Amino acid sequence: MPSIWKLVYKQVYTLVMHCESAQEIQEEFVSTQEKAYLDLSNIRVGCAETRSDLYARFHPKMRDAQNKEKLSSMILETTSQGITACSKRIVDEFVACSGVQKSHRFEWIVNELLMNAARHGNKWESEKNVYITWGVHAGEFVVYMDDEGAGFDPTRIEDRSTPEFLEDTHGRGLLTSDRHLDKLNGHLLYLPMDQKSTHCREAMLRIPLASGKNGILASR
Repeated sequence: MPSIWKLVYKQVYTLVMHCESAQEIQEEFVSTQEKAYLDLSNIRVGCAETRSDLYARFHPKMRDAQNKEKLSSMILETTSQGITACSKRIVDEFVACSGVQKSHRFEWIVNELLMNAARHGNKWESEKNVYITWGVHAGEFVVYMDDEGAGFDPTRIEDRSTPEFLEDTHGRGLLTSDRHLDKLNGHLLYLPMDQKSTHCREAMLRIPLASGKNGILASR
């Protein structure tokens, strides 16, 4: 029996053996499913109004607003070479303006966002673009990102840090990013595609800079 089916069988058997009725089984299953989603302290979903405001100020298509704030922007084709080069450029600029020699945590987060946009958003379709704006804004280093995919719901990310997923190398990107954001005192805001859902495509990364100088609050 394949290992995945062994796991499913084990979970169903455990539920049946510990529940006395169909209703209790259903309630326990719902409870288990609810516990399986990540509760991320530094990653949140904004509102549609926030999305409209950030789109107007930071999206690469809105070049006039960006030029006023001296931000860098790029419309990037979905290729591995382009993603790698863009990530390095963003990280190098962050290091230069923050006063640290290197930030593995920031590099991880940026790589994760770019790879998610390319792999999960645009499905590595080279004719689709990733839209990126970055730089210092209002005392923070910000990275705004959008792709041309169908979007996803950040509030329904399965928690794959539990023991049954130890051999699975996928599905922990947001969890790891959340831990890195905690050390950097940063936040990641996902922006809903419409007012009636939490389905998102755009993201805004914010890392605070130390007041009075170009240095992040925690150079880790």
